[in-house]
Amino acid sequence: MHKKLGVALALTLLSNIAQADQALDHFVEILHARYPATANATVQPAFPGFYSIVDGNQVLYIRDDLSVLIRGDVVDLATGKSLSAKIMSVKADPSMFKVEDAIHMGSGSEKLIIFTDPDCPFCRQLEPELAKLHDVNISIYEMPLVSLHPNSARVSQDIWCSANKASVWDDYLQHDIAPKTKDCDNPIARNLALANQLHISGTPALIFPDGTVHMGYLPAYEIQARLDQLSHAKK
Repeated sequence: MHKKLGVALALTLLSNIAQADQALDHFVEILHARYPATANATVQPAFPGFYSIVDGNQVLYIRDDLSVLIRGDVVDLATGKSLSAKIMSVKADPSMFKVEDAIHMGSGSEKLIIFTDPDCPFCRQLEPELAKLHDVNISIYEMPLVSLHPNSARVSQDIWCSANKASVWDDYLQHDIAPKTKDCDNPIARNLALANQLHISGTPALIFPDGTVHMGYLPAYEIQARLDQLSHAKK
């Protein structure tokens, strides 16, 4: 009896999952037809009767009959925690990053990925902190935010096209030595698209080996502490 009951429950659960997937697919189809601007957004069930729509660094909620739209934070009163923050929290899959699209510094066993803008003041503040880290391989993905720093796209390209990218990057951020103007194929557009996919809209953004994303500046001792903690957890 128990075995049959378990099988029945499992089949019911699988049926419910399939129905939920079909409902989501149907909703997304209708949503995109009515609101084409949501075509690149991520849509998922949020709470009873509502779906979340995540596009870049914005999250909206829309009722399943498309009659109500909620813009702003939504809080679970039972836990006091923000549902929006939970939805927007991202873990980055290492397979999403192309090694050849980054500027590499260091040769340590631990890996740190950073989205950064050469004209961002907090990125400049972070740069000397990176030199204090030990046993770390740092991958810099240039992410010029031209709406804030109009010259950063040109600078990013010039740095990328330099023979010694890491040295020229450091010269510019720490010593204000401008790179020579050069044109070449570069990964900047791909980096911006990847950042958008990860809902990263500001710099610097630090991505740790477990995929967790930290937005904003951190001093070297905090970065090192996190890296050491993750390293010990693997042992």
